Amino acid sequence: MPPPRHETPALRLRITLPSLPETLLPLLQACREREADLRRLAELATRDVAISGKVLALANSAFVGARVPFGSITQAVIHLGRDTLHSLVVSLAVQEVFSSRVGQAGGLCREEFWHHALLTALLARDLAEKRGQPAPEACYLAGLLHDIGKILLAENFPESFPLSGKADGQRCLDREAGGCGIDHAAAGALLARHWNLPAAVAEAIASHHEPSLASTAARDLAGILFLANALARPAADFPPRLLDHAATLGLDEESLRLSAEARREEVQGLASALGVTVRPPANEGREPSAAAGAPLRQGLGPMALLLGAMNGLLSAASSERRLEIFEESLLAIFAIDHAVLLWPDADGKRLLPRGSKRNALSRGLHRLGASLDTGHHLLKSAEPQALPRQWARHEGESAAEAQFFARFDCDMLQGLPVAVSSGRSALLLYRDHGNDAGSDADQHSALALLLAQVAQLLLVDDLQRDHAEALAAERIATLEEAARSLAHEICNPLAVVRNYLLLIRERSDLPDGLGRDLSAIGGEVARIEAITRQLNHLGRSPAQSNREPLPLPLLIDETVAFFAATAREKGISLRCRVADPLPVVHGDRQGLQQALHNLLANAIDAASPGGWVRVRCYGERREGDEEVVVIEISDNGPGISAAARERLFRAGYTTKPGHAGLGLAIVKKLVTDLGGKVDHRQPAEGGALFTLHFPVTDTTRTCQDLRQTS
Repeated sequence: MPPPRHETPALRLRITLPSLPETLLPLLQACREREADLRRLAELATRDVAISGKVLALANSAFVGARVPFGSITQAVIHLGRDTLHSLVVSLAVQEVFSSRVGQAGGLCREEFWHHALLTALLARDLAEKRGQPAPEACYLAGLLHDIGKILLAENFPESFPLSGKADGQRCLDREAGGCGIDHAAAGALLARHWNLPAAVAEAIASHHEPSLASTAARDLAGILFLANALARPAADFPPRLLDHAATLGLDEESLRLSAEARREEVQGLASALGVTVRPPANEGREPSAAAGAPLRQGLGPMALLLGAMNGLLSAASSERRLEIFEESLLAIFAIDHAVLLWPDADGKRLLPRGSKRNALSRGLHRLGASLDTGHHLLKSAEPQALPRQWARHEGESAAEAQFFARFDCDMLQGLPVAVSSGRSALLLYRDHGNDAGSDADQHSALALLLAQVAQLLLVDDLQRDHAEALAAERIATLEEAARSLAHEICNPLAVVRNYLLLIRERSDLPDGLGRDLSAIGGEVARIEAITRQLNHLGRSPAQSNREPLPLPLLIDETVAFFAATAREKGISLRCRVADPLPVVHGDRQGLQQALHNLLANAIDAASPGGWVRVRCYGERREGDEEVVVIEISDNGPGISAAARERLFRAGYTTKPGHAGLGLAIVKKLVTDLGGKVDHRQPAEGGALFTLHFPVTDTTRTCQDLRQTS
C-alpha cells in the first residue's frame, strides 16, 4: 500500500510513536493468531487482575451491548470471540497510552476528544452491522483511532500543531500538513501500522476525510468511517454530501438518524468501563435542558431518548434484565434515582415491590413485607394519560404506608399508575425531588409510555412463566405416578434379595471375609430401599413428611460417600467440610438428602476429569440476628450461561438433551418445603455455586448434641 497523503518516509523518523503496553502484548499477540484457542485467550486475560477486571467491565458495557451480563472472563471471551476481544484489548491499550496525554498538548479538550472518538467507534461498528459488513470490529478500531493522530501531532510538533487550529475536514488536513509536514489522518495510520493493526484499518484512518482515496479493499471501511465521523459531529441536519455517500452504501437518512441517537446514549457507559471522562462538545447544536446536570442534557427530547430504552426492553432476555433497563432509564432520562415498581399479587388485592436485584430500595421493602392495598388513592386512575399523584405523609397513616416513607427517606412521594390487565393495575412509586418528572408534558408522556411498555412486557413474561409451570406441573405429576409404580415394582425383588442375604449370613460355614462382603451388599440393598421410599414420597406436602431435628453432618457425609466412587472413576476431587459445632434445623430427612443428591449429581456431571467438587456446611448469623445453616455445593466446570440463570429453577427448563428439566425444580420445591431457600451464583473464577439456606429452629442444641443423644 503506498504511503497515505501528507506522509513521507522522512517524516516517519521525526514522529515518536508510543509502543503498546507490555502487560497487554501477550494477549494482543494471541488475538492476532487466526486459530487462537479461546480458552487460552481467557487464561491470558485472567493473569493480570487489573486487565481481567477491565476486560469484564468492557464486555458488560455498551462496547458489546450484550442482552445479559457476563459473570466471568472465560464466559465473556468464549461468547465474544477473537475479533471482538482484540478490539476490546486495543481499547484498553489506547486508554492506557493516551487517556492522560490528551489535554496536555495542542489545546485539545480531553473530555470532548474521547467523547467523539468513542461515539465514532460505536457508530462505525453499528453502520457496519447495518450494512452487513464482514468485519464490524475493524470499523470499531478505525473509529476509535481515526483522530489519534491529533495527539501525536500535538506532542511531536507542539509549536506548529495549534496553528492548524479549528478548521474541519480538508482544510484541517491542509493546515496540519503545512504546519507539521503531516496531517493527523496520516499520523494515525502510522500508529495503526506500528501497532500491527489490520492494513485496512490503517488505510481507512488515513483516508477517513476522503474515502475515495482508499484502495478498493479498504474503500467500504473508509466510507463507513467517513459517515461515522460526520454523524458524531454536532449538527442539526445532515449535509447533502453525507447523505449522498450514505446512499452509495445502501443507508438512508432515517437509519443514520436512529443510529446516531441510539449510540449517543451508549458513550457514557463505554467511557465509564474504560475509565475515561467524556462530555459532548459545547456546541452540540441542540438546546440544553434548563436544569443544570439534568439527564436530558444533550437536548434530545425525552421521546427520542426513550427509543434506546424501548428497544432494550423489547430485546431483553429476561424479566430481570427488563427491570434493570427500566430502572437505568428512569435515572438516565428522568433523573429518578429512587423508584420501585409495585406489582399486583396473584389475588389482585395487594401491590408488592418488584425490582431488579440491583435495586436496594425494592429489596429493603420486600424484606419488610411492605405492600399497598389496591384501593389506595394513588391507583384511582390507571388510564394511559393519568398524571402522577402526590402522596404526602399525614396523621393517621397506616404502618404499611409509614414503611414506604421510611425506606424512601422523604415526606413526599410521587405515584404513577398503569393498567396491567383487566381490573389489575401497577404503580410506579418514586421520590419527589421538587421538580417532578411528570411536570413537563413531554416528559410525562415519555414516562407514562415507558411504564406502560415495561408493564406489558412483564405481564407477558409472567403469563409465559405460569403457562410453562402449569405444563411442567402436569409432567411432574405424571412422573411422580410413574416413580411410585416403579418403586412398588422394585420393592418386591429387593425383599427377596434381602431375605436370601439373611439366610446366607445365618450359615456357620461362611469363608473368612464373606460376612463383611455380605454386610456391604446388605447396606447397598438398604440404600436402594431408601431411594424407593423417596420415590414414594415425591409430591407429598410438607405436612405429610416427618419433620425432625436433622443430623446434618451425618446426612451430608452419607450423601458425599454415595458419590465418592463415581467421582474417583471420573478423576474428580470430591471434598467435604462441615463446621463443628453446627446449629440444629428441623425438616424432612429424605427430602434434604434428595435435594443434596440432585445437586451433587449435577456438580459431578459438570466437572471435567481432573476437576473438583466441594461441599461446605456452616452456621451464620445475619442481619436482625437471624441464624441460618448454609450448605454450599460448588464445582469448577464450565458454569451456567447467563441466559440460563434466569430460568434455572423453572420446571421443564433444561439445556441437556433428553432431560425432563425437573432436577433443579425439584430441589427448589424440596428446599422450600423445608422452610429454606436455594440460590445460584457464578463465582468470579468460573464454575457454579449452589447455596442452600435453612433457618435455625433450635438454638439450645447443636448437631453434636444430637449425635450424643442418638
